[in-house]
Amino acid sequence: HSGIDGLLIGEALMRCDNLSEFLPQLKMQKVKS
Repeated sequence: HSGIDGLLIGEALMRCDNLSEFLPQLKMQKVKS
């Protein structure tokens, strides 16, 4: 992962404290980029 990807993932983790919300967000971000 690049530094920017790390920041996006970190922000998503802070916003979503449970993995069931985090994992779909991560998939959507990968599709977008």
